[in-house]
Amino acid sequence: MSQNITSSLTPKQLQAAWFLARGVAGGVVAKRLGVRRETVSRWKKIPLFQQEVLRLGEEHRQVMALQMAGLLHSSVEVIEHTLLHAQGDKRLQTAMGIIQQIGIERFKAFMASY
Repeated sequence: MSQNITSSLTPKQLQAAWFLARGVAGGVVAKRLGVRRETVSRWKKIPLFQQEVLRLGEEHRQVMALQMAGLLHSSVEVIEHTLLHAQGDKRLQTAMGIIQQIGIERFKAFMASY
């Protein structure tokens, strides 16, 4: 289905869909592509164009979710290392920072579930 959509849209429409799927405003897209804002607005009403924006948006969200998971994993490793190997104040600051970030009520609920 994606091949059908992409072969039915012009290269500029495909570029516009890519930008829109990433949250770029229609006016900015128009300027980047050298078309009128009304042209982008008209494209947004085309069902195949809408499908392509949705498909690209979902693809982008999946990539971002994987990147965020990787960053989260790395962050947890750094925190674990700091908590295991830091001395005194640094260790306490790290622990308190974690509690502040998740919120004291959520921390209490988590501890109560143990």
